[in-house]
Amino acid sequence: MSTPRYSHDVAELGGKIYAIGGTNGSIVGAFELRSEELFDRTTSTWAPIADMSVARDGVAVSVLNSRVYAIGGIDGIGWNSVEAYEPKANKWSTVEPMKTIRWGLRGYGER
Repeated sequence: MSTPRYSHDVAELGGKIYAIGGTNGSIVGAFELRSEELFDRTTSTWAPIADMSVARDGVAVSVLNSRVYAIGGIDGIGWNSVEAYEPKANKWSTVEPMKTIRWGLRGYGER
């Protein structure tokens, strides 16, 4: 990847692997990422895609109906927001938020 990542999540859609959110992985001066990249298995290359509206460390990612969803996460504060990525348009849009802030793995950070 062109951007080092830690605590991100990944999803596969249409033969491409999407690396979403996380932090830059730096021990000193770490910061959350709102940038994303996709890996195209046919060309074996990474490419950037559109940025989300907010940075998301500890984000959960899922695929449904040809969209990649970024769910929750944290950037200093926890998020209950959800964004959907549409690959053909290279665009993120917000969808109905969760009722509860969630970030991390298996309920860690649940508030």
